[in-house]
Amino acid sequence: MSSDPNSIIEPPTQVFTDSVDLPDEDPSSIPVQEWTRSALPYIDVATLSPTLSPETNPPNDFCTDLADHPRYRVIQELCSNPAGGGIFHAEHRLMGRRVVLKTVPLNRGYSPALVDLFIREIRATAYLKHPHIVTAYDAETTANYIFLAMELLEGQALSSVIRHNGPLNPIVACQYIYQAASALDYAHDKGILHRDVKPGNLVLVSDGPKSGDLVKLIDFGLAKPIEAINTASEFDTTESIVGTIQFMSPEHAMDPRSVSPLSDIFSLGRTFYYLLTAKHPYQTEGGLQAILRFVAGENNVTPIAKIRNDVPKKIIQIVEKMTAHNPQKRYQSCEEILAELREILDAQAKRTARPRWWRFW
Repeated sequence: MSSDPNSIIEPPTQVFTDSVDLPDEDPSSIPVQEWTRSALPYIDVATLSPTLSPETNPPNDFCTDLADHPRYRVIQELCSNPAGGGIFHAEHRLMGRRVVLKTVPLNRGYSPALVDLFIREIRATAYLKHPHIVTAYDAETTANYIFLAMELLEGQALSSVIRHNGPLNPIVACQYIYQAASALDYAHDKGILHRDVKPGNLVLVSDGPKSGDLVKLIDFGLAKPIEAINTASEFDTTESIVGTIQFMSPEHAMDPRSVSPLSDIFSLGRTFYYLLTAKHPYQTEGGLQAILRFVAGENNVTPIAKIRNDVPKKIIQIVEKMTAHNPQKRYQSCEEILAELREILDAQAKRTARPRWWRFW
């Protein structure tokens, strides 16, 4: 990485939607390095012609009625679902604003449970207004589908960043986790659990205050009000675990009805570990078996210090406390994490600040 740990490298730009997450690979052989534009494939949103129409680039069969939608003009299909529905790049006809339309079918023998999850996502996203959470603009139900119109993010998922470029500079990782913790702190304060915090659900947006330094939390498809955690739906039973197992807390893996804000904190800690090491915690042995051993209480995760020797001890301690097996030994709120990270970032800012006399030269 750069000798200046506060430097933010401008990322390449690609169209990113909250349901597109590439399978994780092992980037452990990739050294810590500069993030260069040539290192990543990208799709520049500016190259998407505003003259495209549903006639020249039609949506899939399920959503053909979107072509005649009175308010949105479909530009391009970004991702399709064999079960129906899909993700579309669209434009509001009157406002001219580019958006992402996420759709779920209400016909063809649709799953009521899937629709329930989608409605949960719509309500959670609409309720949360925060600079580090993807913005929901609109939602609608028709005879054939339900859709959510969301902010179109131009950037890279952190999972993709790490997969192509290896582990982050520790200070940069702190900056990104700080922003994610800020988003979760706000969501928890509003009574919403995310339940699927992971690198693939954190997007490094390329049009932030400083190009490349804005992180946004996406995909509230598994979100649930804290007060409703003890009420189980089809996707919330001990027989049906939802989420991403490699970033899931032990209590969540054992019983999804036992999750709490501390479970999101654990998942964020696992994400922190991944940003610093480019490794999943359980890569040293069989995946599912290793996860089950951890859930049972064994600490079989490779320490960060054994993977790289340039991560400050204070940062390692934060990661370890966030991912403590016992929820009561973790930070009890994201606000506590923010305070710890703020100390590190403030100290780093003071070390790299120019002396007062600099302005006279």
